Amino acid sequence: MASEETSAYAAGRYLPIEVIGAGGMALVLRVLDQTLGVERALKRLHVPQASDPQARLRMAQEARIVASVMHPSVVTVFDAFEEEGVPCLVLELCRGSLADWVTSHGPLPPRVATEVMIDVCAGLEAVHERGVFHRDVKPNNLLVAQDGDVKLSDFGIAQLQGSSEVVTHTGAALGSLAFMAPEQRDDAHIVGPEVDVYGAAGTWFWLMTGRPPFE
Repeated sequence: MASEETSAYAAGRYLPIEVIGAGGMALVLRVLDQTLGVERALKRLHVPQASDPQARLRMAQEARIVASVMHPSVVTVFDAFEEEGVPCLVLELCRGSLADWVTSHGPLPPRVATEVMIDVCAGLEAVHERGVFHRDVKPNNLLVAQDGDVKLSDFGIAQLQGSSEVVTHTGAALGSLAFMAPEQRDDAHIVGPEVDVYGAAGTWFWLMTGRPPFE
């Protein structure tokens, strides 16, 4: 396969511009949608993970969940496809995470942090109304949009209400320990909206202090 940083995607529609993020599972590129003439973010699994059924399931679930939730505080998904067997998502292009911003500029004033989290909680409410629990609310998963609004992102380990299927290995608790509710650590299969409230509260604290509530 050609270089994941330079290859065009979807029959040449999405032209890569630069890499803007990378994790253990996926790469995120800033791309130009040559059909519409706008820039987007393209998230694609790393090639080795493309053969992992759990990684593919997480990507597919993220696409379905985000596409079903239309809310200004939830990042928008525009497209989903496979490129030579590798799953890809096309998402709203944001300027970075709140974690990056606070790391660079320092903690937010309490009033600003509170206003941000009110919007985030409104997005979580819309997600919960769809029967979805995010399970990984943290500063890194709050993205700053081009207009300055904050968007909830990364639904790769979300769970559907009433579903026994959890996109983790059996019994494993995926997420970030500093923002993870105790019950989620004990059993990833038994969670409710409370785990997102816990993550939102921990995130609120972090935005004002630059550190998690518990070490």
